[in-house]
Amino acid sequence: MGAVLSLSAMVLFSSCKKDDDPVGSLTVSMIKSGTTDLNGATPATGVDIASDVVVTFSKDVDAATATSANMSLTPTGGTAAATTVTTSGAAVTISPNADLLPGTTYTLAISASVKAKDGGAFTAKSLTFKTAGRAPVTPPQSAAQRAYFGFDNAVTSSVGTWTPVNTATTFGPDRFGAANSAAVFNGTTSIVEVNNGASLVSGVAHSISFWMKLDTSNTHGNFVMGISLWEGNNVEVDMKGAWFKNATAIYKTTLNNADSIILGGDLFFNGEGTVAGTTSFNNNIGGASGVKNLIANKWAHMVYTFNATTKKRVWYVNGVKQIESDYSLATNEQSKVVGAAAMTNMPVHEDIYAMGFSQSRNSGFMSTETWGAYSSPTANHFKGSLDDVRFWGAALTDAEVTTLYNAEKP
Repeated sequence: MGAVLSLSAMVLFSSCKKDDDPVGSLTVSMIKSGTTDLNGATPATGVDIASDVVVTFSKDVDAATATSANMSLTPTGGTAAATTVTTSGAAVTISPNADLLPGTTYTLAISASVKAKDGGAFTAKSLTFKTAGRAPVTPPQSAAQRAYFGFDNAVTSSVGTWTPVNTATTFGPDRFGAANSAAVFNGTTSIVEVNNGASLVSGVAHSISFWMKLDTSNTHGNFVMGISLWEGNNVEVDMKGAWFKNATAIYKTTLNNADSIILGGDLFFNGEGTVAGTTSFNNNIGGASGVKNLIANKWAHMVYTFNATTKKRVWYVNGVKQIESDYSLATNEQSKVVGAAAMTNMPVHEDIYAMGFSQSRNSGFMSTETWGAYSSPTANHFKGSLDDVRFWGAALTDAEVTTLYNAEKP
């Protein structure tokens, strides 16, 4: 009998002890953005900017405590992103009201104010991760920037009031691997037309900057972008990436429609208007093979500048000056370049700037040529990808081009 009483007492004691236990604490079991684990030993990178962040706790969470104030996503040097927070049992979903900034480090902070549904306490936790893509860049001479086409799933410009029209152009991965963040041109029909686009490359000085991934499977040349072919301003690349050039109408005492600055092969640059004082600065290019190594089937940063005041035209690749034409060294008609550049005092055929070709679909200029008519299957349509296309009403300096490249490169 005594033994039975003793056992009953033990059971009663044990039950009382269990009831008096403090509530267990709340901990984090898992944190994910899409399929990416954010709670690993090292900060996650390449995190999708559009995905929700889901925090799974060790037990059900008090929804009243799981708020945007207590669970925040804050970019380095910025303010917390606007989010909507929802709770379902032990899972709390943090949904940004807009895509997170690309290429940016964020801090996920969960405060101690978050509680378990049963009242269990939580110890504050924070971690960092970096989103996919390129961080926003403020370019040199930003006040002189006329247009910026980021091609993030759209053809619109975030600078200026341009009206682009897109035909057959799709969107693919950029140089950082971010989906739908670069314009893809198919080499047959893809084109982006910018209305009122002649002023993109007009004036005493201008610059064009873009990232290009040339697809060398093309069976014809590539008009990457331009207006009115060589009677305006165009960028052209060989189908295998052996050379690239800019052909531009430059106003002198009389109009010359065939001044080209070209790099590639044996550095032969007088096929369409000799430019005296043309110098190759990168002696390690090694002709056509060297140019291919720079631009074929890979992302390359291309910058072209014109300055009528200094009488110079320059091509840069990946932040390095490759070739320059100095008209002040010329002794013929080219020495008379005056303070007017392409698209000034010239026979403009249209006012539409094109990307993916060197004139609009309906230009009509050189339409009898199979390489120059948009509708021709063998026309020199660009095949490859373009990204971060910028236009300035100023000539970038060597240092500014390098700064831009370093800011935009992967």
